[in-house]
Amino acid sequence: MGQVRVLTRLEELSAVAAAWKVLGGDHLTRSWEFQRCWIEHFASVGSLRILVSEFEGRINGILPLVVERRLWTVRTLGNVGAGKACLDDLGIVAVPEDAPTVAKSLAQFLLHSKELQWDYLTLDGIRPSDPAMQVFAHEF
Repeated sequence: MGQVRVLTRLEELSAVAAAWKVLGGDHLTRSWEFQRCWIEHFASVGSLRILVSEFEGRINGILPLVVERRLWTVRTLGNVGAGKACLDDLGIVAVPEDAPTVAKSLAQFLLHSKELQWDYLTLDGIRPSDPAMQVFAHEF
């Protein structure tokens, strides 16, 4: 399936920029330029957790997340900017043919990782028709 690593600082984003540009394709809200701006603007609301999926030495998927401390759910893991702005096309950044495999790998990482500590997962800003996110949700 591959491996997943976690980026936690804005400074680390430049290391995945080239791959992100390829993976985002012509998807405006998943493009490197849009997401970089989005992350810089909204990352301050929580602790940045960018999941980077790699298979056979190449990045094949990225899921930008943050962990927020919320009174009612303690540590909430969610999409960057979700609930703060109107956008319904957040999710996994991957080429369509790799998206289901990437989604499964990222979900399994979240379910079994001791590195990430979270109590609640929210997927605000995800289109219900997104095939990768359907696979991701199914894993839970």
